[in-house]
Amino acid sequence: MNQFIFILILSLFSLFVSASEKEWPKGGAIWAIGKHQEVSNYYKDKNDLLMADIYKILDLKHQNNAVKKQLEAWNVYVGRACYIVGLSTGSGGSWPSAHSAECESKLREAKYISTQKALQCMKDMTPFQIGEGIQRISCLYPTLTITPPKM
Repeated sequence: MNQFIFILILSLFSLFVSASEKEWPKGGAIWAIGKHQEVSNYYKDKNDLLMADIYKILDLKHQNNAVKKQLEAWNVYVGRACYIVGLSTGSGGSWPSAHSAECESKLREAKYISTQKALQCMKDMTPFQIGEGIQRISCLYPTLTITPPKM
């Protein structure tokens, strides 16, 4: 039994070392996951910066809180929905995870683009529009929709 545990630990350690010391083959599933995660992280970070600007512009504190909660829910949704998208491809090996990562990167890119437009909309509002009761938060409506990307 002790020999089995030792071999298992040694196998896991060698797998970790070999995976961390070399790059995965270009075009393989693990390589694709890494590339999609890079893109996803890029757009998440850029979107976070835009959202910081939006939080400064929003008119009321409860609006900020509502938008923050929606963004948290969106992040959870994206992870779960894209997991299902990956599974539904019927791919084998690590490819479902690659498709899941691709789904997430596409959704994050779309979120970033819609957030850019929302921020510009907020900045473009005239004092007259704001005086007529049109709230800046209405610019965020397009960022609230969630549409799975076409794979």
